[in-house]
Amino acid sequence: MVIKATSRAISRNSCRVLVIVAPGQGAQTPGCLIPWIADEAVAAKLNWLSTVTGLDLAHYGTAADTETIKDTAIAQPLLVAAGLCALTALFPEGGQTDTVGLTAGHSVGEITAAALSGVLSAEQAMVFVRERGEQMAKAASAQPTAMTAVIGGETQDVLDAIEAAGLTAANHNGSGQIVAAGTLAQLEALAENPPARARLIPLSVAGAFHTEHMEPAQAHLGKIAQAINAADPQTSLLSNFDGQVVPDGKAYLDRLVSQVAHPVRWDLCLRTMADLGVTGLLELPPAGTLAGIAKRNLKGVEVFALNIPDQLDEARAFIARHADSAAAQPVQNIAPASGSQPAPAALNAGSGSPFARIISVGSAIPSRVLDNAYMCQFIDSSDEWITQRTGIKERRWIGEGEDVRTLSLAAARSAIAKSGLDVAEIDGLIISTVSHFYQTPALAPQLATELGLVDAVAFDISAACAGFCHGVAQAEALVRAGQVRNIIVIGAETLSRMTDITDRATAFLFADGAGAVVIGPSDTNGIGPVIWGSDGGMREVIWQSEDWERAIETGQHPVIGMNGQAVFKWATSYIATAAKRALDAAGISADELDVFIPHQANDRITNTMLRYLKLPEHVVVARSIKKYGNNSAASIPIAMDELLTSGQAKSGQKALIIGFGAGLVYAGQVVTLP
Repeated sequence: MVIKATSRAISRNSCRVLVIVAPGQGAQTPGCLIPWIADEAVAAKLNWLSTVTGLDLAHYGTAADTETIKDTAIAQPLLVAAGLCALTALFPEGGQTDTVGLTAGHSVGEITAAALSGVLSAEQAMVFVRERGEQMAKAASAQPTAMTAVIGGETQDVLDAIEAAGLTAANHNGSGQIVAAGTLAQLEALAENPPARARLIPLSVAGAFHTEHMEPAQAHLGKIAQAINAADPQTSLLSNFDGQVVPDGKAYLDRLVSQVAHPVRWDLCLRTMADLGVTGLLELPPAGTLAGIAKRNLKGVEVFALNIPDQLDEARAFIARHADSAAAQPVQNIAPASGSQPAPAALNAGSGSPFARIISVGSAIPSRVLDNAYMCQFIDSSDEWITQRTGIKERRWIGEGEDVRTLSLAAARSAIAKSGLDVAEIDGLIISTVSHFYQTPALAPQLATELGLVDAVAFDISAACAGFCHGVAQAEALVRAGQVRNIIVIGAETLSRMTDITDRATAFLFADGAGAVVIGPSDTNGIGPVIWGSDGGMREVIWQSEDWERAIETGQHPVIGMNGQAVFKWATSYIATAAKRALDAAGISADELDVFIPHQANDRITNTMLRYLKLPEHVVVARSIKKYGNNSAASIPIAMDELLTSGQAKSGQKALIIGFGAGLVYAGQVVTLP
């Protein structure tokens, strides 16, 4: 079960999109370059690439036997050289590659794709792949490992069987094909207990590629990459990590390094191709594997497997049919005419982690405990009525020496301590609150300084009970964009200071508290796409009685008012559908969900949402409102911390969080619990 990430794929206006793909290890065959070297330009190119790598690629591509070219240190440079030579023949003018809308490679084929898109020069690509092949072969020799293709079966059954054997699903190649990798003993265990209705096919590769067994190679490549000046891609370039378009050359090079020890998600690349409207897919030689996968997974897409020079004219016609007409003319590198204005300088884009996750959570609960009997001294009500209508038995209000600042600091310090991070590693803080009574300065910068953060981005947001989820969405985006390394998100309120204790509709509802999370980078997605929105036409459903200017004139401290029936109707209809959309956006079904943490507004609202979502009985539901009341932006992180601390929820489980309140505003997403 994987949470989908927010897509940053490009959009295309053309009705024709061409993708060129490059195969990975295992595609090489004896004599694969024999027909190509008859072309003088190709032969010269191959000779130069051999010189760059110090390998006799002409020999390996024409005369070497199967066993020889199975060697990882030979196979990988040979494959990249084959792709580059074919590109030389296919695009003899060079600039004609501008007709290509999209490019991608499978495993080592990503290096070929990087060269095609301009991220790496041919020389950089060949040096990098030589080092990659040598180091992966060396890592594979440390312990006998291998890979086995699992064909057929239900995807979840296959993944469960792979995990049970202690293996890694190293390649996700599309419907009906997953490659398991690990030690020989682990592969034997899988063979003894295969998934139902699946065939196992051992692969002729010399190691468990794209697993933790390749981490030594990853470390070496990281050092090599430091000396490579990668350019930004001139053709949209997909990554095996998550199937997304990567617009930054340095970021793509970093992914090439890390990918040797992480699974190939070709299935996600295929999904992006479909999303972008690809109409034609051309596979570079030695072609066949990716073309076959495309035929099974990209229905309606024309596929071309280029293997011999005799196909070049047909391949060029194929490209012409599918090339974006707006990109069909090659870009010429010419100087501007006299008196003309130079092209505007391009802006660099931020580049961060492919994913983000919640690393830790902490909370702070005020000292004063007020039960329903206490509240009924001021309103005409009863413990039974309040409990039945809201689920609240008691609430927490601040006492002497406590305020929104002290609660926020306590919750943040708890989250930092649990994160295992040094404060110096945290460079951002977002707080959602409506309880900070200074228009300026904001509370976040003060909190950041008191926590020991140096020169951190710090800002407040005002989104009432939905504010924490708004903060999580903003933090996730900042981490993925590379604008922060790790960031604290706080939801904190002291609504007791804005409660009319004589108002029978609200006196028993509102409470105080603070919760905080630390959000940072991740190799897997831990925060799903946010579903959020607003309806200012309902701003008077939950309101502040006076603005501050009027409050000064009248001497009346503002309080919160609410039309409870209108809020209930909105939350149980529109917000329930928003919660369902958050599940759909994350790619998580109700049966796959583990925990539901709605804003703690009212137990009756929670129960109605449960019925609408049809959540199964195994889903743990937050009910912290019983002890803590409605503490607005703080309610979700407080509930999350309580569920984890009590053991009702566990780290790694998938939780749906959703907040809704004054504005009216809402926000929700699926997260992996820390």
